[in-house]
Amino acid sequence: GILIAICGYNPFEIYSALFIESFSSRSSVALVLSESMPMIFAGLAFVVGIKVGLVNVGVEGQMLSGAMCAAVVGAYCTWLPGPLLILACLLAGMIGGGLTFLLCTYLKSRFNASEVITCIMMNNIMAKVTEWLCNGPLKPEGVSIGQTKEIPEAAYLTALIPRTKLTWAFPLAVVCCIVMYIILEKTVVGFEMRVTGINKTASVVAGIRTNQMYYLSAFLSGAFAGLGGAGLVLGIYHRFM
Repeated sequence: GILIAICGYNPFEIYSALFIESFSSRSSVALVLSESMPMIFAGLAFVVGIKVGLVNVGVEGQMLSGAMCAAVVGAYCTWLPGPLLILACLLAGMIGGGLTFLLCTYLKSRFNASEVITCIMMNNIMAKVTEWLCNGPLKPEGVSIGQTKEIPEAAYLTALIPRTKLTWAFPLAVVCCIVMYIILEKTVVGFEMRVTGINKTASVVAGIRTNQMYYLSAFLSGAFAGLGGAGLVLGIYHRFM
């Protein structure tokens, strides 16, 4: 606000216009909610990791991995019926994202490599790998822009509001947040994850299998990020590009 005022503009007018326009119509609200979907999954991925002391700064790479896996399954497993194809794409996205962060966590557990450094490196690796796949073996013939084959309409996540980008990926993100909250706060596994993050030494003394908690949390964290990427592919872009 101070910088806006220094530039000679009224910050109150700008911020009021920003909020009013964002919620002035049904399509505006739908756009805000649809754009928040990948950020919800990204935030959830970070929270799940940080609960056991893992700093997941590799959400970008995990989303790319999950999106690519979902796009490949959707494009080439067309023999599956619609609901099963959607489920297979979402599971593929979760597995792709989960394995990506799981690798970084394994390097931390086995070689004491900082997950922050390995995640940053993995972001660049996944960006280059997916770019190569889009412009190489998975690129359809007759297409100038790097992308994968389009998924069939049966695999689309339909729009909640017609002619908007708000798809069923948004309520899926909300449900995942609620489920993960219940797991972390109301279950034994969630308690063990939180104790591991608070004090690893005390958790070992208490008999908690800390390495298993690390790996479980890492896979769940990456899986949620990958699910966000899969939601973009199935709901908006219908291909990886």
